[in-house]
Amino acid sequence: MMQKISFFNSSSKPQTVVLEPFAADYTLVPGEVLVFVAEGVEGDFMFSADVRARDHVLVYTDGVCDFVSVFTGDGMRVDVGYNRHLMETEW
Repeated sequence: MMQKISFFNSSSKPQTVVLEPFAADYTLVPGEVLVFVAEGVEGDFMFSADVRARDHVLVYTDGVCDFVSVFTGDGMRVDVGYNRHLMETEW
């Protein structure tokens, strides 16, 4: 079984989404979507989100899953640190 949660950046600046408890960060450019997919979900697994600042969201995995993969809105799998360099530049 799997569960998904998606994030859309409707702002005009990059947004960082951090997957906890793994401290895996991903940066969305304006207008971009990222989809987090938990596979091998057991029991009452769920995602929860905590908006920490205008440009920072923490996503928590609550429960048991085998792994979480992250994809762009068009289905391209992305790695930890996706677009991280954009948070270091001025928008």
